Parts: sequence; structure tokens; C-alpha cells
Amino acid sequence: MATAPANRDRISLRMDDVYELVLAMLTLVIAAAMLVAGELYLVTRPDPPEITTPRSVVISSVNL
Repeated sequence: MATAPANRDRISLRMDDVYELVLAMLTLVIAAAMLVAGELYLVTRPDPPEITTPRSVVISSVNL
């Protein structure tokens, strides 16, 4: 049973520094919020205006 304390120490060393876990969770929360915001923007944005060709206007300069 000499390996049990070594395993316990290795696990406790990993759990002493929880800042990486907190940073990873914060990153996931921010990424999820950005994905939701992007989806809401795409769903609620107005339709783009229709692109139409301008009518051709003929102007005559000839006076009869």
C-alpha cells in the first residue's frame, strides 16, 4: 500500500491549483454566451432590402 499516499499526493497537488479550472470554465461560459448572442442576432436581424436595377431614363435634348 505504498502507492496509495503517492496517488493521494498527486491528486491533491492537482486540486490545489484550481485557477486553471476556473479559467477554463469562464472561457466556456463566455464562448457559450457569444454563440447564443450570435444566434439571436441572426434570428432577429431584419431582412436585407431587395436589390433592384434602376430604371433607364432617356432624356432627349432635341427640341422640335
